[in-house]
Amino acid sequence: GCKNPIEVTQPEVQSKEYLLGIQDFDEIIEITKINNSVIPVFRQNKINADIKNHNFLKFEKAFPSTRYEYQKLMYLVKTSPSTITFLTSKYPEVFTFSEEIPEAIALYSPNDYGLVPSLQGQKDLDLIRAKDAWDITTGNSNTIIGITDTGYDLNHEDLVGKIINVRSNSGNTTHGTQVAGAAAAKTDNGKGIAGIGFNCSLDVHAGTGSSGANATLQMSTEGIRVVNSSWIFGTCSYSSYWQGVYNEIYENGTTVCFGAGNGASHCNFGATYPSALNHNIAVTSVGCDKPYGTISNWGTGPKKWNWQDVHHNLVGEFDPQTGAPIDCHNHYPEVDICAPGYTVRVPEPNNNYIRGWGTSFASPLVAGTIGLMLSTNPCLSPYQIEYGLKTTSVDIYGIPENQVYQGMLGEGRLDAAEAVVWASNFNCNDIQTATMVVKGIEINTICAPGLSSNGVNPTLIPIVEHGTPPFSFTWEALNTPLNETTLNNYFIEQPEIVSSNGTHLAHYRLTVYDSSPIQKVASKIIKIELSTNALAYDLAMRDSYVDMLDEPNDQVNIDSRDWNIWESPDIWNRTNQDNLLIHEDPEFSQFNPNYVYTKVRNVGCSSSPLGKELRLYWSKASTGEQWDVDWTVTDVIGANGQPVAAGREITTNPIQIPVIEPGDTWITNHPWNPIQPEAYDASSNNVDVCFLARIEETSSTPFGMTFPEIIDVTENIKSNNNIVTRNFIVTNLIPNQKVENHYIFLKNIKKRSQNFDLRFIPDKEINPHISGDFNNVANVKIYLGGLFEKWQNTNKEREFLEVNRKQRSVLINGRSSFTIENILLQGEEKIPIKIEFIPKDKKYEGIPFYFHFQQIEKNEGEGESIVGNITFKVQS
Repeated sequence: GCKNPIEVTQPEVQSKEYLLGIQDFDEIIEITKINNSVIPVFRQNKINADIKNHNFLKFEKAFPSTRYEYQKLMYLVKTSPSTITFLTSKYPEVFTFSEEIPEAIALYSPNDYGLVPSLQGQKDLDLIRAKDAWDITTGNSNTIIGITDTGYDLNHEDLVGKIINVRSNSGNTTHGTQVAGAAAAKTDNGKGIAGIGFNCSLDVHAGTGSSGANATLQMSTEGIRVVNSSWIFGTCSYSSYWQGVYNEIYENGTTVCFGAGNGASHCNFGATYPSALNHNIAVTSVGCDKPYGTISNWGTGPKKWNWQDVHHNLVGEFDPQTGAPIDCHNHYPEVDICAPGYTVRVPEPNNNYIRGWGTSFASPLVAGTIGLMLSTNPCLSPYQIEYGLKTTSVDIYGIPENQVYQGMLGEGRLDAAEAVVWASNFNCNDIQTATMVVKGIEINTICAPGLSSNGVNPTLIPIVEHGTPPFSFTWEALNTPLNETTLNNYFIEQPEIVSSNGTHLAHYRLTVYDSSPIQKVASKIIKIELSTNALAYDLAMRDSYVDMLDEPNDQVNIDSRDWNIWESPDIWNRTNQDNLLIHEDPEFSQFNPNYVYTKVRNVGCSSSPLGKELRLYWSKASTGEQWDVDWTVTDVIGANGQPVAAGREITTNPIQIPVIEPGDTWITNHPWNPIQPEAYDASSNNVDVCFLARIEETSSTPFGMTFPEIIDVTENIKSNNNIVTRNFIVTNLIPNQKVENHYIFLKNIKKRSQNFDLRFIPDKEINPHISGDFNNVANVKIYLGGLFEKWQNTNKEREFLEVNRKQRSVLINGRSSFTIENILLQGEEKIPIKIEFIPKDKKYEGIPFYFHFQQIEKNEGEGESIVGNITFKVQS
């Protein structure tokens, strides 16, 4: 009978050029050209037969003018890599040598470089080695540099066609035009000047201060990766509020460059803001025009000025009254890097050009370089960009005139060429540059200070990942809404809350600094309302480390990215009874059980009484579980056509919870035996389950729950501190195990039919500031099973590498989210799907990756909500 054809969409194999050596002159009889192909004819007929299915775009003598015999045996061949491999492996006695020809790189000098005679060249770009950077990349129009400044001359010959978005444009156009041109003036257009960003595009906003900060925040939410802001606030003091804004911009994956300030009138050479805030790149100036030691006329007479790599423009000249340096820009410990800031070549309105003075022009040279770095390696995280800029910078502290500014000029002077070379070769999965994060903040009790029966106070305990100890900590009270608590110390790792009043609200932002050579910084916000009921105990488990122990769980309002309630730290699996606190994926064994561990906390003010019980359950991993059938009685038809348990209670007899003192925890473990994976699917090799833990404080409904349980498990978890779940799958990409697959369920828990979106989303789309590039690690194949036809009928989403009708599967790269829209599920319909992680050829070692398979419910007028989630962790 007829079979359905396999429909495959794959990237076309690109032909490459090779040097191919042959054994002697007689091997090739002739070379014939037909249309766009060439056909070599060999002396051996078996070679001719074998290459009929191979295509050659070029086959000619590589060095026809050579006088050396061995060079005459070299041919220039353009074909696929597989063809070269075939020839040299099957006929090594004929094809004795092959080598891929690297792409030629022109030493690029645009036709407008130093074109304006009055500017006397572009020595600012000479110093940072712009031409060498352009030999690696001339940027990409898809790489956008945001600018927040004053107005812009949109008709300037060096900006026309460069600005792809104008958010606002009013006021004086001089400064904004200059800064935009310094970052990415139109280059190689035979007019004006070259800009370091070359082909990068510009997105501009006319507005500084709060307007500029808000525009930067908006740019960051829209995916713009680098923004230049050559302005300062009219204050020289730190603001917790503005730090919060730029923390969010950083967490959106955006790097912001600021000029550090232009001398005595700008905070008396000291720290300016927002440049000195965490995560922002503060740029100060060095000279660029004159070789070190040059004495030349300037102003009233011979001067030592604008020496290359010297911070002080008028070298050695100081104000006799104040002792302050004359004609010098700001310098302070928060400065990150230097760039030319004296006589920078920039455009002015009406197609004019000047040599500009100020850190306003040093900063966009750095922003433009970042644009080049992202053009050649778009997966770089903000920290990796900072790391690359600083580790490739030129050390200028050895210059005598700079030694007085030791530690106040950042890591050195920008070297655009080295930064771009570094970026082009850098592996974004490097574990040493993984973004440090504060995963969460533990809290032992929410009992207000002075009310606990054993005198314990709330203690805040950070959980930090990907940082280098020792760490330093800063806790800031946030006054919106009003914080009404006090810590015993604001600069230690684990402070106590020692007093509270009013609303008893603890609202803090923690900032952590590590000891990496290029320091990492991370932050997290905690907001907890303390209890004043001195007589109450409170047994609880946390949904996540951002669960603030309120009912219903309000963590999504504290940080909308911390939505994952399906990864409780208080329930986990161990394959052995080893008492370790780290979750590991369950493994089937015919002889030995796994162990489910649970942590119960007493976060109240008095001791918990006896008579409270803990019940534990498992369910086959699913985006939607129904209480309580999916955890107690549900079966599915297995691989052999017989019913297989898909969920059961682990604790046939509930575990008795002992007395727990205020602020203490109790950890218990219980053996359980997972079902053999092959029982569900013959090709499955993983046990993928979801745990559920319930504290029952009474023996009858509602079992002591604050909100009575309903069939929707997600709502039960969010509403009650007595219920937690973990729906979490670990995938180990092992070189000799090419594929690891996971068998899970998609379910509509409601009795009525409903449409859902299904989304496979990498954690980096949720948290764009984290590092990593999964595209270099593996692809993901989703076997849709009964969903395949439903997906094909919607025809909404075509972002895939391959679709296979026979397998009912779709292959994606996992770099960006993949969404299947408007899938109709009947009431209580449950559909099995399988997910495979298929490693690429080279061994993966580096940071772990997290992926979430989400079931999305859309409610008219209320937006979307995540009704089910399965988290995958992919590691080496």
